[in-house]
Amino acid sequence: LTFWSAEVTLSLDMYLVIMARLVSTRRMPLDWTARHAMAGCAWLMIAAALGIALSRIGAQSETGNRLVAAYGALGLLGFMSNFIIGMSYHLFAGFVARVRTAAESVLRSVTN
Repeated sequence: LTFWSAEVTLSLDMYLVIMARLVSTRRMPLDWTARHAMAGCAWLMIAAALGIALSRIGAQSETGNRLVAAYGALGLLGFMSNFIIGMSYHLFAGFVARVRTAAESVLRSVTN
């Protein structure tokens, strides 16, 4: 199990290398899409380390149970949510612009 966990982690590391190359070759300043991608990559590295630790410890112990919860939360909430939010800026650009405009108008009405 540890061997295959390490193999999956290596494939995820290749994803991180690709993302690092994409961010480093950008000539424009970092936007929210790139920031969410970088945050997702950071959570992915932590989740991968927890996954390897979990494969060594196992889920039967008290520590293993805690690792399972942390692994799931970091993988789903940390990596996937940042990935989805980052991609939504490109996939739903009109929707994001409308939400920002609505938020700005609400903020203006509250401050006035």
